[in-house]
Amino acid sequence: MVFTAKTSKLPLLLLLVISIFNLIRFSSSYSEWQLVVGILFLVLLFLTLFLNYTFIIHPTAFVFFVRLHKLPVLTINTNSDYVEKIKFRRYGWEVKGAVIEVRKKLNMRIINFHPYEVYDELYRFATQHNIPVTKTKDYQILEK
Repeated sequence: MVFTAKTSKLPLLLLLVISIFNLIRFSSSYSEWQLVVGILFLVLLFLTLFLNYTFIIHPTAFVFFVRLHKLPVLTINTNSDYVEKIKFRRYGWEVKGAVIEVRKKLNMRIINFHPYEVYDELYRFATQHNIPVTKTKDYQILEK
C-alpha cells in the first residue's frame, strides 16, 4: 500500500519571509561570507517547500522515498529481516507517529502520512514478521 506526506508549508513560509526580511534589512552590516550563507539558507528553505515523502509497504519490505518535487533525493529499501523494532509514539496533540528502526540504515520516521491507516498497516506488518513493537502510553490514549 502507498502512503504519502508533504512538508507543512506555513512554518517554512513564515521562516522564509522572516529570513528574507532580515537579510534585506541588515545586509549592509553583514560581511560577504555572511551574505553568502544567508542566501544559501534562503535557497535551502525554498527547496524544502517542495519535499514529498512516499512510504510503500510491500508484503516483505518497506520502501521510503524523499523527493524534491519529482526529483528523487533519498530512497531507502528495507527488507523485514533488517527491521529491529517499530516504535509507535505520539507527536503533538493528536498526531500519531512511528519510528522504524533499521539495522545499518537510516531510521524511518512515519508522521502525517495519508491515508491515515498507515499505523494499522505497520502494526499488521510487524505482527506478521515477528518484529518487536513498542507503544507509548500517550500513543495508546490516541488509539482509544
